[in-house]
Amino acid sequence: FIQRYYYSTHKSQDGRLFVLEIADMPDNHYKEAGLEKGDEIIAINGHQIKDLTKEESIAIRESTERIMDILRDEKQLRITVVLDGKDIEGE
Repeated sequence: FIQRYYYSTHKSQDGRLFVLEIADMPDNHYKEAGLEKGDEIIAINGHQIKDLTKEESIAIRESTERIMDILRDEKQLRITVVLDGKDIEGE
């Protein structure tokens, strides 16, 4: 299973997930949707990051639309990332 690299994250000891870097590449759907370095990802497709189960993680990975709840500058935002089949299947 191979996926394209779009962004990297760091999970803190208390379970919070922060964006460390956004890849500067063509068709980076996350960058186009507005995800930024320093954002805290709170939930994806309604699944809370802190309580993410293996099954939920697999469901997110297989979805072509990812609704991301993020925290930026103490404001909660929601962005939608739409992926294509190449993103899910790899190249």
